[in-house]
Parts: sequence; C-alpha cells; structure tokens
Amino acid sequence: MAADERPNTFQERALAVTIPGLGNVASSIKSGLSKLIQKLKLQWWQLRQKSPDDVFIHLKLDQTGNKLFESPAFFQWVAFVTVRDKSGPDMAMFNTLTKHYNDDALAKMLVAAKEVDNTRAIATTMEGLQLSKWISAGNSADEVFKSLQLHRAGDKLFESAVFPNWISFLTKRNSRDPDLEMFSTFVKHYSDDALAHAVIAAKKVSTTKDIATKVEGFQIANWAGSSADDVFTALKLNQAGDKLFESPLFAYWASFVAKQNNKDPGVEMFTTFTKHYSDDALAKIMPAHILARAKTIGSTKAMATKLEGLQQIPSWISAEKSADDVFKLLKLDQTGDKLFESPLLSVWTTFVAKINRENPDEVVIKQLANTFDDVPLARMISAATKVDNTQDLAGQLRTAQFNQWWSQRKTPQEVDTMLSVATNTDDVTKKISRDYEKFYGKIEAPPPKPKSRTQPETSIHEGPIRISG
Repeated sequence: MAADERPNTFQERALAVTIPGLGNVASSIKSGLSKLIQKLKLQWWQLRQKSPDDVFIHLKLDQTGNKLFESPAFFQWVAFVTVRDKSGPDMAMFNTLTKHYNDDALAKMLVAAKEVDNTRAIATTMEGLQLSKWISAGNSADEVFKSLQLHRAGDKLFESAVFPNWISFLTKRNSRDPDLEMFSTFVKHYSDDALAHAVIAAKKVSTTKDIATKVEGFQIANWAGSSADDVFTALKLNQAGDKLFESPLFAYWASFVAKQNNKDPGVEMFTTFTKHYSDDALAKIMPAHILARAKTIGSTKAMATKLEGLQQIPSWISAEKSADDVFKLLKLDQTGDKLFESPLLSVWTTFVAKINRENPDEVVIKQLANTFDDVPLARMISAATKVDNTQDLAGQLRTAQFNQWWSQRKTPQEVDTMLSVATNTDDVTKKISRDYEKFYGKIEAPPPKPKSRTQPETSIHEGPIRISG
C-alpha cells in the first residue's frame, strides 16, 4: 500500500515523530516554526542516503527483541521509510523486519501489535505481506507449520497466538480442502494421544471450540477400521494405571467406540479393559455405574460380577470375615457341580490368599473338600482343567487336592479305591487316577514315615502350589 493511500491517521503518525535534537515535528508545523521545518528536511535528506536496514540498526531497533512495536524509535523508522520509499514503503519495512526476525517471532509480534490502536494498521499490513511471502515462495502447509514452531506447541497447539496465522495461510493457499490439509499436517507431528490432548484443551475455549471439534471428527474418522483396543493403546490409556477413568482421553476414546459400535459399545469397552488391566487393578478403579451396566449384558456379566466381588474384599477383611464366611456369603456352597462356572470362585480364592498368605491352598482345598467331598470335587476340577478360562485355577486346585491326599498318606491304590476305578471306567476317572499316580511317584521314594508330616514342595506343576492373590 503506498503512503498516500494510507488513512490520514497513519500519515499523520509518520510525520509526528521525534528525531533527536529536533523536538516534535507535528507541534512545530502547527506553530509555524519554519526554521525547524527546514532542519527536519535537512535531516531527512541526510538519512535518505541510508537504507531502511541501516536506519533500523542506527535506531537500535535490532536490539528491541519482541518489544519492537513498543519502541518510540519504531515510528521514527516508519516515518523515514515512508518518506524514502514512497512507491513501496510497506515492502521495504517488511523486508527489513524479515532480516531481523524469523517467521515465528515476527508473527507473534504482529499478533500482539494488532491489539494496540497505534500499531494495528501497520501490523495488519505486515501480517498480510508475511502470508503473501509464504504463498509466493510456494511454501507447503508443513513448512509454515514448522516455521511458526507449531510442531512444538504440544497441547497448547490451538491456543498458540500464531495458529490463526497458519489457518489463514491454509485458507488462502488451498481453497479446495484446507481442513484436510490441516489435519494431515497435524498427524505428521503429533501422536494420536498428543493431538487428542490438544483437541480436548481447545474444546474448552470458545474461540477454538469449533475448529477443535472439527479436528476431533477428522481424527475419529481417521481411526475407521481400527479396533477399540487399537485406539485404546494409541491413546496410551493402557498406561493410565489407576487414573484410567480420570483421564480426559477416556471420554475421547469412549466417543470413538460409541460411533464405531452403535449396538452396544459397553461390551467392547469392557472387553478392552480386561485385556490391559488385571482383575484386581480393575476392581480398584472401575466405577459402579459401569459395573452395573456390564452386569446386565450377557457377554460381560460374569466379569462384572467378579470385579464387583473383588471390590468388596477390603470390607470383608476389615470385618474379619473368615474363608468360610465369605464362601457362604458368595453362595459358592450352593453351586453344586457348577462351581467353576461361577465368576465368584476366583474372588473367594483371592480373598483367601489375602487373609492367609502362608498356606492359602490348604485353606481353599479344605473348604472345597468339606463342601463337595473328595470325589465330586476331583471330577469338577478335572473337567475345569479343560476349559480355557478356568484351567489355571483348576490346575492349582488339582495340585492342592493331591497335596492334601498325600498328607493324608493316601497311596495311588487307595485313591483308585476311593474313585472306584474298578467300576468307573470313564475318561475323567482314569485321568484323575493317572495324574495322582504320576504326582505320587515324583514325591514318594519311599513313602513318608509316620512321624514325617512335611508337606511336599514339588508337584505336577513345578514348585509348591500357591493360590495367588
């Protein structure tokens, strides 16, 4: 913009400058002091021998840092450039500024200067020239993004003072699909969780809420085809520990799951939790409303029931409940041959392990044997070893039962008699007989003496059995 095309206020500002030794030019004009005017002309003639950059340095504006537009000498320089380069003062000023400031620093100063009345006009002009420079130079969205240091803004990305400058550049450079180019640039520099954090922060601010919501939509669309578990991991929720449900990213992830699974996102969410958190860990942090919902769904009912039970363990310990008390409280004594189908069995064994850390296996197997008798219990245990989600616990209980028989000095022959092997030729009976004979053979050489009551330390599972808590 040429000087004579500027608003009167800007032109007057350029003339009303203070040059060392001369006083205020405007007041001199108004007072009609001709000598002062002649002296001013002489000063301008002398300064015209220097370039805008020379005068910029002469006035020590190169030492003002980000306070450039606050310096009184800045307007002296503007006045000089306006008079010296009447055909293109704006570009002359801009070229000088770019010699002393990088894109990021200059853009931030211009944004701040636009908020001040006496620098708003020139800052707006310089900002427009900066955008034009990027476009004419053929800079990509990514190049300008980095030159403005937006790739280092973290979760303050949308709050950055120069973020609107970059958006303006995208809009002017790419009128076809600036939004897509914006998102494509984000994913080059921000991980899924980092971008999500930035979006969440921006949605809380009225001026950035709309664009943040738009970016959230792009990100969720970008995850199309990914599983709930994939995105859970991408957002690093698997590392959230006991702060999982407090993490702002949890709601973000839940929104994705809800959009991907319209039928029952709760099932997919609950299944994902159990992949990354142990039962004990989930029991400590799982909100009651999520458990209540999960208990109404067939595919998650068992796990939700189990977690709910685990949540009660601390109160049982405080109330000094015994293993028998809790066994009956959970109604495990009423399960019959469906014992291993109850999700509460592992809740009870966990409780026992916490109140009896030395010999939990003995307490567990004694309670079960007293409730179901040896043979029915052995058959339930044997059947449960063939089921994926019960085989580990069943394997532990089988060893515990064999240890109990061994401590009672039951020989394989006596166990065969107890099992009625002679008349019961089914596979389950045969397997129990073979397994105990194998167990007995490993630890009996020779059979224990009457006075020796030492428990064996080996079993068909390596090492002594311990019900884990």
